Parts: sequence; structure tokens; C-alpha cells
Amino acid sequence: MSQLRGLATILVGCLAIAGTVQAQGSGTKAAGAETQLAGVQVQNLNGQTQGLAELVHGKPTLLIFWATWCPSCRELTPRFQEAFDRFGSKGLNVIAVNIGVKDTLATVKQYAADKKLSLPIFFDAAHGATNAYKVAATPGVLLLDPSGAVVSRANTIDFAAIEALLAGKPIPASQPAPMRRGSGSM
Repeated sequence: MSQLRGLATILVGCLAIAGTVQAQGSGTKAAGAETQLAGVQVQNLNGQTQGLAELVHGKPTLLIFWATWCPSCRELTPRFQEAFDRFGSKGLNVIAVNIGVKDTLATVKQYAADKKLSLPIFFDAAHGATNAYKVAATPGVLLLDPSGAVVSRANTIDFAAIEALLAGKPIPASQPAPMRRGSGSM
């Protein structure tokens, strides 16, 4: 009986991995993606509300979901900034969205100041953006094509995928990096 349970556990894990790999680089757009973002609001670090649909519309976008308390996010923060510095001037829209769990706008603003971050950072107080993109753990790193379709979903910054997106080439399929212990599961 325990062998059967073990086999079932392995099968479920394999199916989950296969689903993640299939989603990467698929280039498919979920039906109603524009409708899904309609009304989703985030706050900039000055507390002003902006529509997420307007922020991601029309440009290839690197959308990073993160939290200040997430060890993996803290480790990747310099890469968030590096992506902005390297690709922002080449047409990539880089947006970091704090998931609004266990954080406040003030803590996010202080974190950004302490780390000297200049990339656009937003706060998802109502969790609308996090829910719209079905982000279940942090960091959640999504690449969107100019139409808003998610073409890559990972938990790290993939510079090769960004370069492919900007060059109009297919996103290279890669195995998702394993979630490290202590990552920002929500």
C-alpha cells in the first residue's frame, strides 16, 4: 500500500512539472486576458493607483511578483534591477509588483530606498494582480508579449528568455528552477 502511495505522489509531481514546462514558451493567451485585468489596480510607491492593464499593454513586459520578507526575492533583488538596467532602454517594460501579503506600502518603499532600486515598483494591496496572474509563490516572474500573453513563467530572471522575446524569437523552454526552501509561498 505504501508503494502505491509513493507511486501516486511521484505521478502527481511529474504532472505538475509537465504542466509548468508546457506553460513556458507556449505563447498562448488565456481567453479573456484583457477582461481579467480590467479593474485590477496597483499602487505606485507614492500611493497613486494605476490600472495594471495600462501598465502592461502594448510592450513586452517582465512582470515580477515579490515580497520583502521572501528570502528568494531578497536574493534576486539585484537581478530585478539588472533586468531593468539592461533591457529597459531596449523596449522591455520591467515592473515589480509586491504581492501585498505581510508587507505595507511603507515597508516596500523603505526596502526600495534601502536597496537603491530605480525600476518601477507597485504594491498589490487588494491582491488583484496576484490573483489575475495566478501567482501562488514568490518570486513569480512572468514574461508577457506585447499583446499581454504570458509566454514564460518562472521563479527567477531568465535573461536568455528576455533576449528572445525582444528579438521576436520563440522563448527557449527550460526546466523551472526548483523552489528553494524558505521561498515565499503564500
